[in-house]
Amino acid sequence: MRRFPCRHLALQASALKIAMDQTTETLFVYGTLLPGLAPAGLLTLISRLRRLGAARVPGLLWDLGSYPCLIIDPAALAGPQAAWQPGRFQQVWSEALHFMSENGRAPAGGGAEAKREVRGELFELPRDPQVLRRLDHYEGFDPARRENLFERLRAKVLLERSRTAVPAWIYAFPRFPDSGRPIEGGDYRSYRLARRGL
Repeated sequence: MRRFPCRHLALQASALKIAMDQTTETLFVYGTLLPGLAPAGLLTLISRLRRLGAARVPGLLWDLGSYPCLIIDPAALAGPQAAWQPGRFQQVWSEALHFMSENGRAPAGGGAEAKREVRGELFELPRDPQVLRRLDHYEGFDPARRENLFERLRAKVLLERSRTAVPAWIYAFPRFPDSGRPIEGGDYRSYRLARRGL
């Protein structure tokens, strides 16, 4: 298949602009908000997001049955919550790594130090605050509540094609899951396709 370098350069320029422009809001999605996996009631909303490309973030992906959750590596946190919530997410991260190690899922040659990533896609959000509010509602996040199903955090996300680190909103699980199982490879779309083929 023929590649179009102009499109690639345009995406790179867009990613660099976002990395430098603090007013542009981006969102990293990795599970049921991915195009093709989103519920019918969110399709119009998802269509308003501008796709920037495949991306990844340090963390672990967990299958909770009807949806996945992301356990964020606290080293990836950016913005104010990196200062006031590192202990909370460090605890969850440590529990997840311990679980992986105890269950023979430690990465080859590295244990807790090895690189673990969650794969997904990065989107630019429209400047309409209602979009983020509706996404928050879907993810069970309310900034006024102390406890949420997911927390919306800022994280450093790597846009794969341009190799650019971009600050993005991300929905992370704020506790160690008491059920489910880890998704090897951190790619929910591939995981779903593989399970459908069973």
